[in-house]
Amino acid sequence: MQDARNLAEMLSRADRLPTGDAAAVLKVANLCAGREASADAVAGSAGRDVRFSAELLRLANSAFSAPREPIVSLPVAITRLGLSLVESLARAFSASGLLRGCPDPELAQRIHQHSVRTGVMAYAFADGGLSRDEALAAGLLQNTGLYLFAFAAPTSLKRLTVADTTDRLFYELEYETFGTTHAEAGAALASKWGFPAPLVEVMAEHDLPIPSTRIGAVARLADLVARQQGYGIEPPEEIHPGLAIKAQVTDAAGLLEVKLPTLAGTIDALDRLVGISPVVSGANAPMSLVA
Repeated sequence: MQDARNLAEMLSRADRLPTGDAAAVLKVANLCAGREASADAVAGSAGRDVRFSAELLRLANSAFSAPREPIVSLPVAITRLGLSLVESLARAFSASGLLRGCPDPELAQRIHQHSVRTGVMAYAFADGGLSRDEALAAGLLQNTGLYLFAFAAPTSLKRLTVADTTDRLFYELEYETFGTTHAEAGAALASKWGFPAPLVEVMAEHDLPIPSTRIGAVARLADLVARQQGYGIEPPEEIHPGLAIKAQVTDAAGLLEVKLPTLAGTIDALDRLVGISPVVSGANAPMSLVA
């Protein structure tokens, strides 16, 4: 597949991507967004995509949910997980179809690993009135623009991963290569797909030193911590002193040390949900803690 040349062409290709019953999964997200849909109605749409419904059941039976008895019914699984979380997972599953369509498995896996770990860290950082499920979605999806680049222009994106960024910022190389950044591209795609405005804003701002919203700051902090641990394709960056204040996270290392052990199973469950097989050595290794 020849690389797409501009954002409009990339978005057009994304619309033609076969991702199972994508319409059904997006309907799941939209049903859940109203928070009034019945579990049976949501299950009716989710059940049209066998992979998505199977992974919802798997997650509901994982240590993340910790049910007392095995859950074998999709409506019960949806009730157990909650509409907010199912909405987040449905949007992440839809976007991850771009990575499943990437012709470079190693590139896709590196982006995927970063997104899952960023989502889990954002979930761990969220408290004090900030929805954990929304933080998970923000972390998982903020790099959707990289999904789009990996699908529509993998060769060009791969070149950026080995470029010398000592004197050039990553977004400058993106502008030079694609005429846009992955933050702008992700926000454009999410808006086209009807994602909620706050989530689109997180995508658009996620590479700012300090995003304008707290959820954006939480996702940004999680992103930078994951990159400092060696995940993803973007080079590590210093964390702005004001970012933790905006995110209301006073001790990121301490929070992760306490919460990550209880969330370890969530990483594997989310890896399975997006449907990308590990191809990089150590892909399923536990996350290290912040130094």
